[in-house]
Amino acid sequence: MAATIEMQACTSTDAGTEATAAAITFRANDSADNNSDNPITIPGSGTTYSYEKWLRWKCTAAPDTQCTNFKFWGPNSTPGTGLVIYAGTTDTGVTPTDSDSSVATTRQDTNYYDSSNTLSIAGTLTTIGNETDYLVLQLDVGDTATQGDMTQQTMYYSYDEN
Repeated sequence: MAATIEMQACTSTDAGTEATAAAITFRANDSADNNSDNPITIPGSGTTYSYEKWLRWKCTAAPDTQCTNFKFWGPNSTPGTGLVIYAGTTDTGVTPTDSDSSVATTRQDTNYYDSSNTLSIAGTLTTIGNETDYLVLQLDVGDTATQGDMTQQTMYYSYDEN
C-alpha cells in the first residue's frame, strides 16, 4: 500500500502545535496558515527576521515497509532584493522566534538549490504517526528590500518509499 505523508507546520511552545501545511508563508507572527496577514517590516537599517517556519513530515497512511531519505531544496535565487531564506534541521522542537534563528543558519539559495544539492532531514517513517526531524526556514529581510518585492518561491521535497 502507498504511504500518505503530509507536511506539518509546527507552531507554538516547543513547535508542539501541528497543522497540515498547504503552503509556507513567511510572516511577522507564529502561524501555520498561509495568508498574507502580518507582513514583515522592512528595517531602516540592518535586518528584520520572519518568524521561523518549523516543518516536518508525518505518516498518515503507513507504507509497506518505510519512507526515508527525506530531502529539501528550492531555487538557486533569492526571493528578491534584500531577501534571503535560511534553512536548517534539528530533532528537538523549540518555540519559533522572530530573532536570528539558531537552527536555520545556512543560505538556501546557494546550498540547497537542486535535486543534487539538498538538505537531508532525518527520519524513517514506518507506521501512522511517525514523523521526521524538523526542517526550519527563516526569511531575513534587509534594509534594501522594497514593499512587495518578494517573488513566489517553489520549494521541493522528496523521499524514498519501499
